[in-house]
Amino acid sequence: MELTEGETMQLTAAVTPDNATDSRVSWAVSDAHVATVSESGLIEALAEGSAVVTASAIDGSGVVAECRVKVVAAPVVSGIRSPWDGMTDGAETVTVSDLAGRIVYSGRADGLKGASLPHGYYIVATPRRVVKVLIR
Repeated sequence: MELTEGETMQLTAAVTPDNATDSRVSWAVSDAHVATVSESGLIEALAEGSAVVTASAIDGSGVVAECRVKVVAAPVVSGIRSPWDGMTDGAETVTVSDLAGRIVYSGRADGLKGASLPHGYYIVATPRRVVKVLIR
């Protein structure tokens, strides 16, 4: 499976037989710098590279399934020195939200210069426009 940085993908483990007494699985990833996997099997692509996601039966049977994940770099708009350059005059109010819609910064645009945001995609809204940016 190939994912782009910032993407997520839900994996599902098919447990057989359908009437198994314990159908629970545990999830693991070989390289947490490349991707993470939640307890429910949701993969999040973090950085370029390869990793293996493993689903292991908890019932003691030793049954394991693997999924190879290749994470490719997200496209970057060329010529932009900083995602904030040229967006505002610095005194305007901006709102930065993650892709789930949670506000991670709200305030003067010039305050973003020192802001430390985790890598990922964000929606930046100014009085003049709304853009999607990638922080690396």
